[in-house]
Amino acid sequence: MSELKVSRNKLIVLATNKDNVPFQYKVDINDVEMTAVDKCVVLELHSELRSILRAQANLDECLKTLRDLLSNGAQGAPSSFYLNTAKRSQFAYATILYGACFLNGENRSRPLRTVSSSILNDQNHNEIMTYRNKLFGHIDENHEVRKDNLFWAFTVCDDILKPIAANLEGVFTSMPSIGSIQSWIEHIIKLNEIIFTRSNELRESIKSKIQVVKIVE
Repeated sequence: MSELKVSRNKLIVLATNKDNVPFQYKVDINDVEMTAVDKCVVLELHSELRSILRAQANLDECLKTLRDLLSNGAQGAPSSFYLNTAKRSQFAYATILYGACFLNGENRSRPLRTVSSSILNDQNHNEIMTYRNKLFGHIDENHEVRKDNLFWAFTVCDDILKPIAANLEGVFTSMPSIGSIQSWIEHIIKLNEIIFTRSNELRESIKSKIQVVKIVE
C-alpha cells in the first residue's frame, strides 16, 4: 500500500481528553489520499461494509417490529389479524425492512450478496419476500397471498340487468401464523449472525489496508 495522507482540515473531532486535546477523529475515506489502484480496492470493501451495516440496521429494526407484533397479541384468524390496522402496519413495515436488504442497490449490487445460498433458499426467507413482493410491493402480482374478486352490481330493468357499480370483495387469506412469525424471527437472528461475522471481516480487511494515515497541512 502506498503512503496514505489526509489534510488536517478534513479531520472531524470525535473525542478529546481532559485538557480538551483531540485524541480521536473521523475521516471520510474519500478524503484519504492514496493511489488510484489502492483507492479502488479500499472503496470496494468500504462500499460492501456500508451496505452490510445498512442491512444490519434494517434487520435489527425488523426484529424489533416482529417482536412488538407478537407481544401486542397477534391472535385470531389470519383475516382478522390483517384487518387490525396497527398490526397490519407493523407487519408491512417489517417485511419491507427485510426485503430492502435483498433488492438491487448501489451499482446494481445487493446489500447481502455475500450471504450463504442456504439463507437465500430458506423457506422463511422466501415467505417474507413473497409478502414483500406480492402483497406490499406489486399489488397485481399477489395471487399467492391474497384472494379477492371484482363483482358488478346490476339493477333490474324489466327483464334485463344494467350494470351500476363495480366492487372489490374478498379477504386476505394467507397471513402468517404466530408460529410462522416466530420462525421468521429465528431466521433473522441467524442471518444477523452471518452479517455480524462478515462486517467484522470487512472492518479488519480495511484496517489492514489503511494502517497508518499521515496528517498533512
